[in-house]
Amino acid sequence: MKIRKLKDGEKVKEPGVYAMDINQYHSDCADAPSFSSGELVEAYDSGEEFWDGSKYNPDSTYFDKTDADRHQPHFHFGNAAHGKIIGHEEGVDWNDSYVLRPTEYKTWGTKGAKDWRVVQERQGLTCYTTQDITAVDAMAQRILDDDAASELFQYGHPELSLFVKFEDIWIKSRPDVIPIYDWTIVSDYKTTYNNSIGNCMLETKKYHYAQKLANIAWCMYQLPDEFEMPTFDDLAFSLFFQKSSRPYGITPLDIPNTSVWQLVSKNIKAAQEIAHGLRTGQWRGFTEKIEEFKPNKWETERIEQQIASGELPTLDNMMKLVTKDKS
Repeated sequence: MKIRKLKDGEKVKEPGVYAMDINQYHSDCADAPSFSSGELVEAYDSGEEFWDGSKYNPDSTYFDKTDADRHQPHFHFGNAAHGKIIGHEEGVDWNDSYVLRPTEYKTWGTKGAKDWRVVQERQGLTCYTTQDITAVDAMAQRILDDDAASELFQYGHPELSLFVKFEDIWIKSRPDVIPIYDWTIVSDYKTTYNNSIGNCMLETKKYHYAQKLANIAWCMYQLPDEFEMPTFDDLAFSLFFQKSSRPYGITPLDIPNTSVWQLVSKNIKAAQEIAHGLRTGQWRGFTEKIEEFKPNKWETERIEQQIASGELPTLDNMMKLVTKDKS
């Protein structure tokens, strides 16, 4: 597999697989605007909401955010687990990517701790506590102790970036791991506070995890012919959830190919929305027509039964009470 690396100041100009760090991936790194899986999810729901927060919009709310606004500890912990278990981009040692909070700061809430963290993060480092690292080490060991998870995440190219051209924009995705020998499994690792099956399903829907897997699949099949891909039917898709506290349990969740196929269609629609919006300056809202409110069927049937039984009053077509003959 040909892995491209950009020189300093160079931008993506050809479709392919690139080695770059996560900050470069999320930057304006191509010769035309580039959009990730998360941005496709936003654009599919509402083009105008997406554009209002886009870094390509000079009037965007994106530029109103401060370093403190962008600091999200739960994401940083997830990144730590990714780095330890899956690895960073090739050539980057996870141990060099973070710094421990000094013992003089007991919490992140003090001004001193916040100022120190901002300085470190501007240098490209992520800040953790010793408790964070202890938990991440235990999580990594739990993965190593699981044969299926260990094989999936330990043997492959970590954190590579796929770039493909769509109309006059770039679509990009970033698989956790591209297997070295057999690219028939597309999987994503997620940390969670609760790895019960029910909660994993709820998070998959809430955070559109399957739709993001679908973008990886779509990008795979848009790569040049030099990348030999299996047929879609031969692919398997899965999410691996791991609890971020003891006992650090693992819950695999398979995503059916038919679901991924349908979600690819949604991503293409989102890409069309973005490309059209950039060309015309017109962005669709959540809907372009008057929607009809559809009440819960169970509740509707229950009210009808209550009216029929006399528990609720009956109205005529002039909204007047209908008096039932009690004789």
